[in-house]
Amino acid sequence: MFVKIDNIDMDAFKVEEWINRTRDANGGVITPEFAMEILGKTNHFAHIKKVINLIKKNCSDKNGELVADKVLEYKDFILSSVDGREMSPQTLDKLNELAGLCGCLDEVEKINKKYKYYDAKACEKNVTVSSQEELEALTGTDLDVLFVQEKEDEYDRYEIKDVDFAGIRNLRFNELANIHIYGGENFPKDMDFSNCYAIVISHAEFNGDENIKWASLSDMNTVRNIPASTDLSKCRSVKLDYCKFCEDGELKLGGVCNLDYVSFPKKVDFSRCDEIYSEFRNGLYGVEEIKFKNKAQKRDLIYKLGEFENKVVYEDVEKNDSFADKFMNLFGRGM
Repeated sequence: MFVKIDNIDMDAFKVEEWINRTRDANGGVITPEFAMEILGKTNHFAHIKKVINLIKKNCSDKNGELVADKVLEYKDFILSSVDGREMSPQTLDKLNELAGLCGCLDEVEKINKKYKYYDAKACEKNVTVSSQEELEALTGTDLDVLFVQEKEDEYDRYEIKDVDFAGIRNLRFNELANIHIYGGENFPKDMDFSNCYAIVISHAEFNGDENIKWASLSDMNTVRNIPASTDLSKCRSVKLDYCKFCEDGELKLGGVCNLDYVSFPKKVDFSRCDEIYSEFRNGLYGVEEIKFKNKAQKRDLIYKLGEFENKVVYEDVEKNDSFADKFMNLFGRGM
C-alpha cells in the first residue's frame, strides 16, 4: 500500500516539530489517521521509527504488553511504512512484531523482498536521536543531529557524559530540553542550545572555534578553551565557574550573571546585564576593554573595579561620539 510523499524535500526538523506538536495536542497519542498522514510528509527513517515506537506505547496495556486489537487499527500504516520506505533493520524488527500481532506479517515480508534495507544511520546526514546510546552509535561525517529529550517530568535533566562528538557537524536540541553535557571531546563546530530550557556544560574542553547559540539558562563549570567571541547577551541567567576563555575576541553577557574564577578574553561586554555577582578575583588580568551601557549601569552593577577602572568604556558614550563625528563630518570641523 504505497503512500505518495507530498513533499520529499520538507525539512526533517520541521517534520519532527510538526509530529511533536500534533502528538502533544492529542494527549501524547498518534492516531491511525495521523500516522498515515505522516507517511505522506516524510521518508525519513527517524520519523518512521518514532511513529512505530509511539504506536507500541499507545497499544500497550498497563503491564507493557501489546494489545492485538489496538495494533490492528494501525494495519494500513504497518503495510504502508515498508512499501518503498527507508528503514533500518532494527526498526524493521519492531515493525514485524506489530505486523505479527495484526495478522499481516506475511504481507509485510512479501513487500520487504522488493527492497534492500540498510542501516540508515550510517549514511543519513540529518539524524534524530533521543539517548546517549543512539548518539554514540552514530557513524559518518558532517552529520546534522537533532537530540530530542523525551521527558516524563517538565524539569527532568538528561546527562550526556563523556561522548566523542567526532563526525557531528551540527548539534541541536528540541524545545525546552534540559541538558547536562559532562566531559566529552571533539565538540561539533555548530551547537544550538537556543531551544533548550537550560544547558549545563561541565568538566569539558572546547576546540576554541565553535559557533554556539545559548539557552535562556546557561551554566558552565570547569570548562576550558571557550570561544572568546561567545554571545550570552540574550540569556536570562548565566553562571560561569572555573571557566577559561580564549583570548582574542569579545565576550557578551546578559541577564543575571554569577561569575566566579573566570579567565576572561580581551574584551568583555556587560552592557546587557541586569545583575552581576562576582569578585572577579584575577580573571580581569589581560582584559583590554570592559564595556557597560552607561555610568549608571556600572554604578548599579559593579561599584569599583580597582586597578581595572581604566579599562572601562561605555556604550552610550560610543553612540554619542559616533553621532558627534557624523555631525562634524556633515557640517565641518571649522565652525
